Amino acid sequence: MQKLLENKALTVKDQILLQEAVDELDAGIGELEEISEPGTETEPGTETEPGTETEPGTETEPGTETEPETETEPGTETEPGTETEPGTETEPGTETEPGTETEPGTETEPGTETEPGTETEPGMETEPGTETEPGTETEPATEAVYQVVFQSYDGKVLSRQAVSNHGAAKAPNAPSRGGYTFNGWSSSYGNVTQNLVITARYKANTYLISFQKNGGKGSMGRQTVTYDKSTKLKANRFKKSGYVLKGWNTKKNGKGKSYANQKTVKNLTSINGKTINLYAQWKKVSKPDIVKKVSAASKKAKTCTLTITNVKKADGYQIRYASDKAFKKTKTVYVSEGKGKKTSTVIKGLKRKKTYYVKVRAYIKDSAGKRYYSKNYSSVKSVKIR
Repeated sequence: MQKLLENKALTVKDQILLQEAVDELDAGIGELEEISEPGTETEPGTETEPGTETEPGTETEPGTETEPETETEPGTETEPGTETEPGTETEPGTETEPGTETEPGTETEPGTETEPGTETEPGMETEPGTETEPGTETEPATEAVYQVVFQSYDGKVLSRQAVSNHGAAKAPNAPSRGGYTFNGWSSSYGNVTQNLVITARYKANTYLISFQKNGGKGSMGRQTVTYDKSTKLKANRFKKSGYVLKGWNTKKNGKGKSYANQKTVKNLTSINGKTINLYAQWKKVSKPDIVKKVSAASKKAKTCTLTITNVKKADGYQIRYASDKAFKKTKTVYVSEGKGKKTSTVIKGLKRKKTYYVKVRAYIKDSAGKRYYSKNYSSVKSVKIR
């Protein structure tokens, strides 16, 4: 009976024989009911697939035919170790390429093709209808690479490096800079996560100025100066009777570089922490010139305005005035020399309608504050007070 079912070309005679066989099966229903569940029938004309067992209690309906076993078409080879699912046909002319193996426990769904040279990892299933295009490969992840540029304080590039993500750059040697000390880089470079431009940082050097009395008396503190910064020298505090400070010099004998008192200086040295000694240079006091021109006028009540034409080497002027020509009851005032060509001052508290007499002489002070006057006074001027 099995052989007849496997024959694809049945003649009329064969069909008659097949019908007789079916009738015999009908006659043996009683025996089949002993192994089948009661109440379950196989539809007429339905046959059970070869190699398929009917569950107990399941009957095949009359008139249902069982499909013949599936044959592998000629020219189709199944590689050793590869199993074809029951009921799955391999298309004619389709071969499984050598080197393509299906891992144990991995099933290929019907209608799914595995490209040549592609292996399915154990436990991995290819979804039905999903195909891998020939020549398509998954690119490996590309690691990020950043550019790190080290530059000098003036923008000159010292080093240019390609550094991987979270990698560390290597700092070059920092160039020297006159008057400055290298103070590190503008940003960190041990864990790079972006493109960087890193600049060398420098700190300006500082130095000290020490003032030397060089024959005078007293003391002066040292002065701290920053490189590249203009700084005014401290005012002299040394004293020497009969002498005035001429200035400062880097040499004790005055044969070095000279600087005037309270001169603005810059970059006396570029060396960090160095001390520069400045020596006082003394000059003997010489008396100032005699005042030649003085004018006196009473512009307001009880006042007298004096205007003096300045003379050389004077620090100021001594003014003496009295209500008599002999200057028996004299009053004295001092005024510092004004800027420019003339010095003006106002004498107050004078008596109205009274005539006063005025004379002036120049003076100069030594380093100790003592005044030295010109040899003579100016000519006497008179003024009537309003």
